[in-house]
Amino acid sequence: MADQADIWNLERAFWLDSPEFCRSHMAQDAQIEFLPPVGRIAAEELQARLAAEPRLALVEFDEAESSDDGCEAVLSYRAAGWGSELRPVVARCTSRYRRESGAWRMVGHHRVPQ
Repeated sequence: MADQADIWNLERAFWLDSPEFCRSHMAQDAQIEFLPPVGRIAAEELQARLAAEPRLALVEFDEAESSDDGCEAVLSYRAAGWGSELRPVVARCTSRYRRESGAWRMVGHHRVPQ
């Protein structure tokens, strides 16, 4: 079983950190799902989108639940985020991680705006 704080810190960094951080902590076969018109996008397309958009300055999680078996982990939560150039973001999210070469890599993320 993984240290839950490590996985939650990684999840928070996906919201706040640079596109380079996201690229280095995401599995190559990752699939990210947003509501239409965006829909499902691959990790490579996500990197281009992140580079073109302002990042959030703060994100808070509540209604958080997680499970892991040491090899895979699933996080489910409600996020509220703010940035200086953005209107507030509120969404219900689920993220999946897989341990690869001793490190956690995101393999999936699903976000539904609230």
